[in-house]
Amino acid sequence: MNYLSNKEGILRAVTFFKEQHSKKALFSGGDEIKPIATELYVNKEVIVGGGKVSLLNGATNNEIGITNFDGNKLDEGRAVAVDGITFFIGIGNTGTKAYNVDFLTQLSNAQKKAFQFANLVLIQNNEILFRKPISSIENGKENFSEYLDLDLTLIRPKQKIEIEIEFPDEVEPPTLEDGKAIFVSPRFRGYESYQRR
Repeated sequence: MNYLSNKEGILRAVTFFKEQHSKKALFSGGDEIKPIATELYVNKEVIVGGGKVSLLNGATNNEIGITNFDGNKLDEGRAVAVDGITFFIGIGNTGTKAYNVDFLTQLSNAQKKAFQFANLVLIQNNEILFRKPISSIENGKENFSEYLDLDLTLIRPKQKIEIEIEFPDEVEPPTLEDGKAIFVSPRFRGYESYQRR
């Protein structure tokens, strides 16, 4: 019995990993690659203002509810083929852990206005893998819980990853109650490949 029948996403991921590995080695020789469905995420408090805001750093290492990146990279053998993206904005108490913030309640247009022309950017090895206006990500989803589909994009293991929000230079931050802050949650859907030995 073929357990991969009707699993188009997994088959696409296997083919994609093989193609990318043939161009530049991703995995150790002789290892069998097992793709599994995954979602990479970063949940972080941000200060909304002009310019770039970095969401990943090497000090935040795979903490449940904060990020499942391994610092600012992926560990050896852990490649990801990204095929969708979603983005959430929440409001919470300043300094609270991001996993305690409500990302599931819709914010008002006024609260999200600063993000309408901001870009979400994913960079690896100084190459831009993804750059898209956050409003386009929002508008491309059919409902609040869905992802915007993407062409397959490879995130390689052991190489530095940067995730940034690029705000317009003179963007006006939202007006918040005292003690409140903006939190963001970009999430990258796809297939993660572990080496099966």
